[in-house]
This record gives sequence, structure tokens and C-alpha cells, in this order.
Amino acid sequence: MPRSRRRGSTASLFARRLAFNRQVYGAAKPIANGVGGLSVASANSFDTSTAADPYTLTGSNRCDRLTVTTEGSGTSICDLHYPASPRTPERAWLLIGGHGSANWYSAGYGYKSLAEQLLARGEYVIGTAMPCYAPNAASWVCDHVTTNNHTTLCTAHEAAGVSALRPYLDGALGALNHAISTLSLKQVCAAGLSGGAWGVMCLAALDERIGFSAASSGASPWWTLSDLSSLDGEQFEARPWWPLTSATGTSAFGQEGLYALAAFPNRRHLMLLRDNDTGVYASAGRHHLMRSVEAEVRSQLRGNRLGRFDLVIEGGGATDHLFTATSIATILAGCDQHYGAP
Repeated sequence: MPRSRRRGSTASLFARRLAFNRQVYGAAKPIANGVGGLSVASANSFDTSTAADPYTLTGSNRCDRLTVTTEGSGTSICDLHYPASPRTPERAWLLIGGHGSANWYSAGYGYKSLAEQLLARGEYVIGTAMPCYAPNAASWVCDHVTTNNHTTLCTAHEAAGVSALRPYLDGALGALNHAISTLSLKQVCAAGLSGGAWGVMCLAALDERIGFSAASSGASPWWTLSDLSSLDGEQFEARPWWPLTSATGTSAFGQEGLYALAAFPNRRHLMLLRDNDTGVYASAGRHHLMRSVEAEVRSQLRGNRLGRFDLVIEGGGATDHLFTATSIATILAGCDQHYGAP
């Protein structure tokens, strides 16, 4: 499968971010202070000691339910949880849900455990469900498989002249803009699983404010997967506008380029994979493909001198994809190595 061989430099990576940002947002410069128009229309605050689910997380004493107005993709609902004892300097995490859960930390995928550990560390948590799933993007509800799937949404956006990536990024970006503008944040991190991993990768590639990002089981290049009939592969990566390596070899700079952008400049992007995850990873016997991806990304980052990219393959033989205790510990350790421990 053809892959990008262009070596990295500050100028080339900066140019790639410009190109990707123009493709998604039509902007002539990288996102530095968010995108105009992505704002919070309303913020309803709840005392989480008395409010019912979905506002209750151990360690949170307040939740702001944010309704984000977006350009071309309706509205998105996100949660901003406040730690009982904020750390200094203030740090926030953007958690983008996956697997189509209606609530971003539901269904036992490990988000709740991760969020509560972050709150216990005194860190803010911004949570939003996997894009295009009710109720978080009611204007663009996507059920993944049947009539109202990703292809339907992509086609509708293309016909309207709006980037098809917008509904997958706008809500999270608007919520992040709000948190940065209302809190005294000094550090921003992001993590996601499955579809959330894909969203985190793209958003970190666009937004330099995210200093540390972790994508788990969902952002592997399509050509490394064991199941090339993946719905996401057919509906996203095979489309002519997609900026990543596809089955046809069409590529702007390869998905490896987005991993590099998520770490550049002087940031860190961490990819976590399960050893036997047949859903979104190639399973045993194809590890050499992902290690070659890691080597390519590090080469684009000049041996990790322009930013740091790491690949962690978690063993154990489990076939599902979720945030395990081991992967959560890996994510927290990676963040602390980059920013410093709380």
C-alpha cells in the first residue's frame, strides 16, 4: 500500500496543518483561538451532589450542560464537569465518546472510570458523545449502519458545500473554546475511544492548544486493518476528499501525517491498541504494520524532535475495545510525562 515518504520539517508540517485546516474549515491559518461561530448558546449548571444521571460523576461538584451552536451542522450537547478541588496549573481533558453511546460515559467502556480519576486529580472534564449520535448532535443523528449513516451525512454536506468532517469536530471544538474562555486553563488534553479516537486524532491535528492527546482503538490506518470491509473505511477513507491513505492509494500525506500533526509542534500524541481487537485493529500477526507506521511518524517528526508520537499495544488477549485500567494508567502517565504530575 503506498504511503507518504516525505520527511518532516517545521515548515512542511506547518504547511500540512494549513492544508488540512483549509480543507475542514476553509481557514487560511491554523486554529489558534478556535473557529468563529463555534460558541455555546446556553450553559445550564447542575449541582452534581443532588442532580441525577447523566450529571453525576464522583469527584465532580458541578456540571455545565453546554449546547454548542455550530456552523453547518446544527447543535451539539456537551458536559463540562468541575473537580471539587482544581489543581494548579489548571488542566482540562476533552473526552470524545465512542461506539455510538447516547451518553458519553455510558455502557461501561471505561470513560466513567477515566473521567472520575481525572476529577480526583483535580482536572476538568469536557465530555461529548461520539459525533452524529443522539442526543449530542440532534440535527445530524447517525446510526452507523442503516439509512442515516455516515455516507448519507457526507453526501448531504458535500452537496451543501460544507466539509463533511464538520459534524464530527464542531461540537467538541465549541465546548473546548468555551472552557478555555471561561476557565483559567493552562493545559489541555484529549482522549477518545473508537469513533472518539478518530475525532481526537483529527482535532489534535488541527488545534495546537491540545498539548497531549490519546487515541485508543479507532484511529488505525485503514490498510492495516484485518477487515477491509469496515463500514467506517467505506464511508470515510475511500471518499475522494478524505486526506488519508485509502484502499485506492489516494492520499494527501497519509494518515501517518495526521498522527505527526497531532504531535507537532512539541506536543505528544499517544496511540493505544488492544492486542486482539478484531473490531478496529488487525489483531495478532499484523503488529509489524503498526510498528512501521510508528517509525514513519517518528521520521516525519525528525526522530520525535519536533513532537512525540508513541504506539502502545496492550496485551491480554481481550477482543473488545475499551479503556482498561492498564490503558487509563498509560494515558495518565503519558500526560504527566508531557505536562508534569498533578
